[in-house]
Amino acid sequence: MLLFDEELSPRHQRELEQICGDNLRIVDRTALILDVFAQHARTREGTLQVELAQYEYRLPRLTRAWTHLARQAGGGAGRSGSVGGVGLRGPGETQLEVDRRDIGRRITHLRRELEKVREQRRQHRTRRQSSAHPTVALVGYTNAGKSTLLNCMADADVYVADQLFATLDPTTRRIELGGKRAALLTDTVGFIQKLPTTLIAAFRATLEEIAEADLLLHVVDITHQYAHAQALAVRDTLAEIQALAVPMVTALNKIDLLPDPQSALDRVDEFERAVPISAITGEGIPETAELTASLIKDLGGWARVVKTRSHPLVLGGLKGASDHKLLRYDMYDVQPVDPVDEWVVPPWSAEIRGDRIIARGAQNNKGPLRAYFNALETILDVEGELPCSIDFIIEGEEEIGSHALTAYVNEHREDFLGYEQMDGWFAYQPTPTSPPPIECGFKGCVFFELVAKAPMDLHSMMAAVVDNPAWRLVWALDSMRDASDRVAVEGFYDDVVPPTEEERANLPKLASYLDLPRQWGNVERLRGEARRSPEEMLEELFFRPSPINVQGLTSGWQGNGCKTITPGEAVAKIDIRTVARQDGRKLLEVIRRHLEVRGFGDLEIRAVDVTPWSRSPMDSTGVRAAAQACRDLGWEPMIVPTDPGTGPSYLFTNNPPLHLSEFFGGLGHGGSIHAPNEYFLLEGVRLFEKGAVNYLHHWADLASQSD
Repeated sequence: MLLFDEELSPRHQRELEQICGDNLRIVDRTALILDVFAQHARTREGTLQVELAQYEYRLPRLTRAWTHLARQAGGGAGRSGSVGGVGLRGPGETQLEVDRRDIGRRITHLRRELEKVREQRRQHRTRRQSSAHPTVALVGYTNAGKSTLLNCMADADVYVADQLFATLDPTTRRIELGGKRAALLTDTVGFIQKLPTTLIAAFRATLEEIAEADLLLHVVDITHQYAHAQALAVRDTLAEIQALAVPMVTALNKIDLLPDPQSALDRVDEFERAVPISAITGEGIPETAELTASLIKDLGGWARVVKTRSHPLVLGGLKGASDHKLLRYDMYDVQPVDPVDEWVVPPWSAEIRGDRIIARGAQNNKGPLRAYFNALETILDVEGELPCSIDFIIEGEEEIGSHALTAYVNEHREDFLGYEQMDGWFAYQPTPTSPPPIECGFKGCVFFELVAKAPMDLHSMMAAVVDNPAWRLVWALDSMRDASDRVAVEGFYDDVVPPTEEERANLPKLASYLDLPRQWGNVERLRGEARRSPEEMLEELFFRPSPINVQGLTSGWQGNGCKTITPGEAVAKIDIRTVARQDGRKLLEVIRRHLEVRGFGDLEIRAVDVTPWSRSPMDSTGVRAAAQACRDLGWEPMIVPTDPGTGPSYLFTNNPPLHLSEFFGGLGHGGSIHAPNEYFLLEGVRLFEKGAVNYLHHWADLASQSD
């Protein structure tokens, strides 16, 4: 046998067979992969898909091996006694031609059968999506450990073997997230470098499970010497099946097989949103949580790491001079460091360059968390005790949805009833010279996907007679805003409470928020600034829902060059930032009703996620204490009714029976959050720590006055 690590063209294969003769079999990479797939196909679906790929590979490679057989004669009966008939005219057919026709029929039959499978899978996905459970697809290079991870996470017993392509058929299992939340986890076929295009086409029904997932969990065998190249091969395949738009987290698997499992931490910046794990032992995830807990214990407090179905929570506390008690929410997770080559220092090194500390998490939020502990340590060193008691709940999933925090708080609401206030002292100055904001809540957020569909992609020559999902989606989106750029959905603003006269009079003091798009994104012109006053724009920013933001659009061919199709699907990813008194699910209902009235009732709303708003009084004890701490150091703060963004604090402030008051803000500037070269100014660290000391003393004094 002569084996080639590339796919040979039919002509090259025939020439090699002529040169090598009948005693040496020529096998290229595609034929070998197809043979491995054929050995592992255990179900009807898998067998159909592999058989189709094999026939499509073999059809152009039929050789003259049949030409020694006689032609089938055309015409009627001749002297030779051969029999003719309808369709057998002229010089007749060679066996090669007959074989090609038979294979063509078989390919057509297999495609019809697989289209039925595809429709069945589409129906199954529709039922799963209607259950409102998010879907997570395991993807990765073959033999990376996806099936083992499925068994670990879902307590399943799917087939596992240390071999290539052990899994060909998707397997879906339900996993519990806590707090009556669940997700659907799907194991999928493994990828490989230069995956044959015939396999990608044949496995279309299977691969659609990936493209339609809410999240991809990319499993990488970190022990493999070519782990990075394998990860790139997976990304290439995801691009080919148009699945790169799906959010992805990377699991660096098999760290239990490394001589030093901690060495996996040195490689997390090589991969997208990477977490070192072991599907066998679970190593790697708790280390940062344990370090965070140790910082509380080092101050003389208590702390424990609470295991969840995902990232651990850290609970802890420090006893102070009074029984008045604050609850501080914080986070220990950060965003990935990509693109690594744009950093001026190694992203995990926390180096001082000039006037700033540069590192991932320097500003959001490991730097401020460490600085807060520094402030507590200073108080303990100088005074011997804190002015009040402080408890902590610190999560590791703020950047990916706070699922473990949500489940834990909802299951233990009564444990949080004894607190008087949320401690929200954070480094939050937008620029080094900006007035420090003190925000009294957060907007909520409604996320959903709006989907227009056709049965499948079609050749664009039929564009004149079929509806195009991309255009239907565009028209549906256009119907949601009127000529003045205001949301045109009836009922959208029904529950919005306008600002009070006092709140409206405070708006000019918040004008620096209008500078943030220019500072963050070099935006030259703000939406509607030619026809709206700054106060009108600020009123919409803080007191009205955002105007149906389209955060992403996907449809049809996204590769290089032309592909003449009418797409089978178009998807818009949409978010709406909600304000106090608005119900996110009610908004979804008015949007559904709007679509039906406007003739777009066939469009689907899926992948829904609703985070409630949170809002506290602007004169609470915490707000007054934080404002005075800023003034102590020469800064006049801005009292802001609500942050235009969204956070999980509603769990404590708008989650009956929990109605703690909150604020968020303080002194200290950093920047480039979520981007390369994230930084925290050294002067910002100093201001933050001094302000934290003053804030805690002011809060304890004000709380004592209420006794």
